Amino acid sequence: KNIYDVNTSGKPVRESLELDEASIEFIKFQYHNGKEWTDSVLYFALLLKKEYEYPKAQFLFEENQLKQLLKRDSYESDFDYVKKLYSPSSVQSRILYSLVFKPLENYLEDTKKLFISPTGLLNRVAFDALIKDSTTILLDRYDFNYMSSTSVNEKKGLCYCNDSYYFYS
Repeated sequence: KNIYDVNTSGKPVRESLELDEASIEFIKFQYHNGKEWTDSVLYFALLLKKEYEYPKAQFLFEENQLKQLLKRDSYESDFDYVKKLYSPSSVQSRILYSLVFKPLENYLEDTKKLFISPTGLLNRVAFDALIKDSTTILLDRYDFNYMSSTSVNEKKGLCYCNDSYYFYS
């Protein structure tokens, strides 16, 4: 894609969202306890909706929690691995949902469309297949749009970076 810098002061990215849309930028960083860097990597979600002046930051989990959950046994078939993570009867599927999505639900009551940008191990999670309860997967509730960055607005061919808009084709 070609990128053109327009240097306009146009509307911020949040204003390009419709009232029933939200963007979720997942971020991770190594934790510093005030004295030294630890081996903990923390995951947060930055949630942005049209009516928010600033993104809401929500802590999700520590990376080792997800790493353990996504761990695959060497003897496990592809089918069994997917079933373990996304079956309504699976304990792992309920834990996966609780780690990566449940903390965000209070912010998403009237939301139908999500623009999400996973990072790190979250790139291995099929958000639309997450099990909310025994009869509902998240795809039943939301229209998911996966993006490399939520600053890229696929609807308008627009990216907002470093206080400038960039149009691409």
